[in-house]
Parts: sequence; C-alpha cells; structure tokens
Amino acid sequence: MKLPEALAPWQAWLAWFDADLASALGEFLRRLDPLLGPPAFLARGQLDPDGVEDLRRRGRYERLLLSEWAVADAAPDEFLRRAASGEHLFLAPRLVSRQADATLLALFDTGPAQWGAPRLAHIALWILLARRAQIARARFVWGALNAPGELHGTDSAQDLLRMLRARSSDVDAGQVAAWQPHLAAQAHGERWMIGAEPNAASACTHFARAALGFDDALHLRIGTRHRTHTARLALPPGHYATRLLRGRFTGLVESGTHQRVRGRLSLRRALVMSDSGEHVAVPLSGESRVVSLRIPPERTSRVASARYWQWPEGVDMIAGAMSGKAFGGVLLTSLVLKFWNMPGFGAVPRPSPQEFAVAPGQGGWLPCVWLRGADNVGSRVLLLDGAGRLIAWTLRVGKTHPASTECNTVETDVIALGAAQRGSAWFVSHAAGKLALKHTDTSRRVTAFAEVPSDTRPQQAWVCGNFKRSGWHDVAIAAGWGDSYAQLTCRVYQFHVQRTLAYAGEIALPHGTRGVGLIRDTSADRRPMLLCVRKDRRALVAIGANGGETIFESDSDIAAATVSGDGERVAVLLLSGELALLGDGGRTRLATVGSEASA
Repeated sequence: MKLPEALAPWQAWLAWFDADLASALGEFLRRLDPLLGPPAFLARGQLDPDGVEDLRRRGRYERLLLSEWAVADAAPDEFLRRAASGEHLFLAPRLVSRQADATLLALFDTGPAQWGAPRLAHIALWILLARRAQIARARFVWGALNAPGELHGTDSAQDLLRMLRARSSDVDAGQVAAWQPHLAAQAHGERWMIGAEPNAASACTHFARAALGFDDALHLRIGTRHRTHTARLALPPGHYATRLLRGRFTGLVESGTHQRVRGRLSLRRALVMSDSGEHVAVPLSGESRVVSLRIPPERTSRVASARYWQWPEGVDMIAGAMSGKAFGGVLLTSLVLKFWNMPGFGAVPRPSPQEFAVAPGQGGWLPCVWLRGADNVGSRVLLLDGAGRLIAWTLRVGKTHPASTECNTVETDVIALGAAQRGSAWFVSHAAGKLALKHTDTSRRVTAFAEVPSDTRPQQAWVCGNFKRSGWHDVAIAAGWGDSYAQLTCRVYQFHVQRTLAYAGEIALPHGTRGVGLIRDTSADRRPMLLCVRKDRRALVAIGANGGETIFESDSDIAAATVSGDGERVAVLLLSGELALLGDGGRTRLATVGSEASA
C-alpha cells in the first residue's frame, strides 16, 4: 500500500489496515504527532564510545593515527612541525548513550468514559507511542488500568487488537494505586496515562485524554504537568469509525476455511436463509441434496455441524424454504405438487399454467416462505410464481375430518416475497399507482404496513426490518427500476413503528452492479443501504444516502449472495466453492465454509 509522504513514518503500522482506514487514521496521526513533544528518556551511566565517527585535527595523542607515528619515526622534525601547526590527525570516537533499559509504558483507561469515539484516539496514540519508542531505541509496553501489573508488547496487529478489545466496568483508586510500584520501576523512561485524569497516577510523566464533544468532534488534551496541548479532531466517516472500533482492520477474506462439507456447493441455485436469519441452506451441485448451516453469532464461535436434506432423485424442486432449523421444498411432477419435508402437507393436483406459472428445470428457485403453526395446524406455504401471483397452500386439520390442503391466490402483481421473524411473511405489491408493503401469517390475515405512490411498477424490491410480537419496527423498503445488470435506479423508504415515513431518497447504482438486499448504515440514523455485487463481482458494496461503502472483498468472483430479513447477516457463495458467512450487515466475517471439491 502506497501512503502519502506525510504518513510514511507510520508505514509499518498503517500496513495493518485497508487503504481507506489507513487514510482516515493517518489524519489522526498527523495531527497528534506534534503535540507529543520531544522524548524525555533518561540514560543510565556516562556516554560510551562505540566505534569511530570521523577524523579531527585535535584530540588526545593516544588516538593519534598510526601514520602520524610513522612520520615521528622517519622524520622527527616534520612530526614536530606538524604538531606545532595543528596538522596532526586524530581518531574521533562515536559517543552513544546506552538506552537498552529505557522503556515507554502506556496505561490505557478501558472504562466506560473512554468507550466509543475516544477509543479512536487510543488507536492513534498506541501507534504514535510505538514509533516514539522505536526512534528512541526504547521498549514500548502497555497495560490496562483495571489489570495492574499486566504488561503487553507491541509486535503485531494482534497486540493492538488486544488493547482495543480490553474492557472494564470501572477503574477504582485501588487499581490505580496498584500500578504505582510498576510505574516507579520505569524511572528511566516515559510513563503515559491514556484516558484517565492526569492526577489518577502521579508517577506518570505524560498524559492524554480524549472526550466526545457536543459538536460530534473528538477533543483531546495531551501533555505533561508543566505544559498541555489541546486538539479538536473531526471524526472519520461512520462506517470507517465502526470498522476501526470493532477491530476490522481489513475486509479481505482470510485464507483457510473454518469447516468443510461433503459434496460441492452449487453455484447455480439460490441460497435460502431461515426466517430468523440464523441458518442458511445451500444446494449441492449434481445432487438432490441441500446442506444447512448455522451462522455463528460471533467471529469466535464455531459453525454448527452441517445438516443434510435429500429429496427423491429425478424430481424437480422448484422452491425451497427454511422454518427455524428445518428445510423443506416444493417438488413438481407432471401431475402433482409435492410438499417435501413439510409435515402435514401432502401432494396436491398440479395447477394449470393459467393458475400457476412455473418453468421446471431452470437453475433458480421461486421465492417461497414456509409458515409453521402450532402442531402444524394452520401451517402455510407461500409461493411467488413467475407471473407475480402470490399463491398460498394452507393446512387445515379438523376434529372430525382428516387434514386437507387449501389453495388460494393471496394477491396478484406481487414483486417480492420474504420471510420475517415470529412466523410471518412480507410481500411487496404494486396496484392502483401505489407500492405497498404487506404481511401475513398463519391466521391468513393480510395487513398493509405502508404504502407509497409509484406510477410505474418496479422490477425488484427488497425489505428489511425488525419484526416483533408488538409489530414491525424500523422497516425499510427499496424498489428498483431498470435492468439489474445494467443501470438501476432505486427509491428507498424508511418507516418508524407508527408506520410514519421517516426518510425517502433515491440512489442511482453504478452501471453493472446487482442489488441483493438491504442492510443498515452505521451512522446514528441507521438509514437503509442497498447491498450490491460490484461490477467486477469481486466485492459487495453498500450504497445509501450517506455514500458508498465496500463491505466485503474477495479474490474470487461472487456467485450468489443473500441477506437476512433484519439486514444483519449475509451469506456469500464464491466461485471458488467457498461460502462466506458475514455479520453486521456483511462487515464482519464470521466464518468460511468450504466443500470437499475446493479443498
């Protein structure tokens, strides 16, 4: 990574970050470096000679050059003349200060007062002090105020991450007092207090404290007991600040996989996300099987064991859906529709082409949602056919008659269908000059959540929101007009729980990008962003009202991607045969799953 000349002194540390993060962090480094002042390291003992520095006309005769002594033997008068006129040459030793035992110690306040934006200053100061110690040939160690006596090195990005992830509920006077003996042992170096008040540890030689002001800027005080400097720093863009604070210094996919599955992941069929967003199902290439995987909640969690689901060979599956951990599908034969692995549902006569538009044998699957009722009573399967008809099959179980499956058309001119939490489904339809977001559940009721004017029917639509028992919260809709592989114009709407319109905007996607779902911005307003596959198919980018953001990058092309209903989890299938499971709207890589064929 080539950095601007002004940031070259910190190249070794900024190489740990992506170029955009290095640039944002570099502004902090450039502004804060002059405020640190000159080093105050003390050396033990006297200056010691360390080799020869140069030749001089003056000096002690025990350092006179051997060639001069040769002149004294061969021509004593010439030797005396040169001595009188100051022409003799002497060796001048290089004097150095022995600082091998000098140490720069930094204590970081990891309590609540320094959480959030002040931690950005901690990252910058950590790097500045590391370079400061390097220049002075001193050793840089750091510790957390809440862990007296525990000192850590600064050899790699993992050491910086350890500091960043250190947390404490509070720092009391006892913990500070426990640090005093350790500070006193570093009497021949600098001792920095980062975050806490300057009087928290009287043995410290320097202090730095950061606080977020009412102007949404970072205010810093840096100095010693005798001189103090202040600075006001503008915060970097929200998505950069979030990545720094969460330790996501680079967005590249790490090498290696966390888990492998039997078989080869299919690159032709769509990924299926569960209604809760906690599981994803991937079809296997050349087989009548899918594999379902649990998406780990954190980076450190393991992916649960893969579970395999196999339907009868030789039968076309036209749709797949997940309800909780279970996977089921709709199979199509020449005479019937079969609801495979969906308890209670049997086979029903195949609808006529006028009632149900489907082309068997195609690579993709139709959008499908499987709603399960208590004891399977009232369970429903909703399917969006190729003509925009939303068709539902409902399981009816009576006390005096056997179970039966009823079929009805819920609505026509439907653009998109998806699963929501709490056993409900949402769909977007267009009619009478309005774009409507509606939802339904096992009660068969259809409720309109929001409507916005739209003269023309969009080609695509995406929805994300938090779906709770009390209703939908913070729901966003995006509708796209135009070819998804060419120029796409999107209108984005955000609604509060009272169904009031909170935000409406329009974004034009770059040529060749393809939308896959909605995620949330990292700013305070949490505005929706459309997650897209970049034109070169090597990255996921999010585009919204506050600009664009590269979410995920890979060395392999992206074959398919899907987003959970709340916009938090993303599954990305790569052309290399690996499945990347992402969290935080795709910004955090949680796990990578490979297949045997890609091993």
